[in-house]
Amino acid sequence: MSVPWDRLPSVVGEAGAEMLRRFRATVEDAFPGRLRAMVLFGPRARGNGGPDSDWDVALFIEGFERDREGRRLNLLTVPFHDEGFPVSPLGLPADPTQVSPELLASVDRDGIPVPGPQGLTFEEFWYWERDEPDLHELVDRQPVRLPDARQANRRGMRGRLAATVAHGGDMDAGQRWLKRPHDELGGVPLHLALEDWRGLVRVLRLLEARSPGCTAYDPESAPFPVGCRGDSLLREAERFAALEARRR
Repeated sequence: MSVPWDRLPSVVGEAGAEMLRRFRATVEDAFPGRLRAMVLFGPRARGNGGPDSDWDVALFIEGFERDREGRRLNLLTVPFHDEGFPVSPLGLPADPTQVSPELLASVDRDGIPVPGPQGLTFEEFWYWERDEPDLHELVDRQPVRLPDARQANRRGMRGRLAATVAHGGDMDAGQRWLKRPHDELGGVPLHLALEDWRGLVRVLRLLEARSPGCTAYDPESAPFPVGCRGDSLLREAERFAALEARRR
């Protein structure tokens, strides 16, 4: 049974979504307490797969060892193949630092999470939120949209972080820069420029032109966290702005 935020049925149909949920349950039974995320990727996730396309699924499993456990994972697919669903599992360690960046990028690019009966795990929420122009938080494993005021605050924090970095880590100097009218922003106050993601893109591009690299995001070294999902404030804002534009 799908819920409104579950994208699987709209991409692969109810039968495909139900099959994926059953396969997830099978994996959870075989690796109890270890499955951190199940993500559909490849042609089926992109919506351009043919009737004979494999169902490529990445399974992020705590402590997974391909040499020792790969065969067991593959055997779980046999009943599904017999039903006409050629599931192709990709077992991966739950720790993304143990996965090659190229492989992770191929999953990240078009991955759609396969939620369990309780909802999304935090790791699956990352994939889900990637394609949303609005910011959400995970409440009882369900994505909940942040109110407009908190959305604006989150965008403002991203602008303040980039301005702080652009001014050598001086938060006060960054704030003063943000409060000044800028012709490039139409002379409007910052809170108006940040009404949507497109406005944040304009602010960040202006800062990036002034101080190249200031919109890069590393949560370990950032003066304060802003919850960016990626390594660049600007790229994240551009992606959300594009999603926002398509929704209109």
